[in-house]
Amino acid sequence: MSFLLSLRNRFSAFMQHRNGVDSLGKFLLFVWLILAILNGFFHSLVLLIPELLLAFLFFFRFFSKNTVRRRRENAAYYEINQKFRRSVQKFNVRLRDRKLYHFFRCPLCRADIRMPRKVGTFQIRCRRCGHTFQKSFKK
Repeated sequence: MSFLLSLRNRFSAFMQHRNGVDSLGKFLLFVWLILAILNGFFHSLVLLIPELLLAFLFFFRFFSKNTVRRRRENAAYYEINQKFRRSVQKFNVRLRDRKLYHFFRCPLCRADIRMPRKVGTFQIRCRRCGHTFQKSFKK
């Protein structure tokens, strides 16, 4: 028991001031494992090279002492991830509400506008920029 405790203490001391696992590290690990599983089935050099590069990148980031740079990388990953999640959420809302609403963009500021599905010509005012324009909807 004291051997395991000693080993844990030494590893904790070694990992002090190192990056460890963050969101980007978890993503890299996940993609790495998927490629490893796929490569287990296909035994392809095309999958092996990215798999090894991802493994190297994961362990490099995990043991890195340059935490400031790793935090910046993680923040950039977080921004990209949030943009992707917002676009998927927006797509799901449009898919869910496609029978009840028309979706289009303001011609001036490109803001998304949603309007109840009716037939005819309507005068529309953008809430973001105040631009007024006409839009026709056919059945």
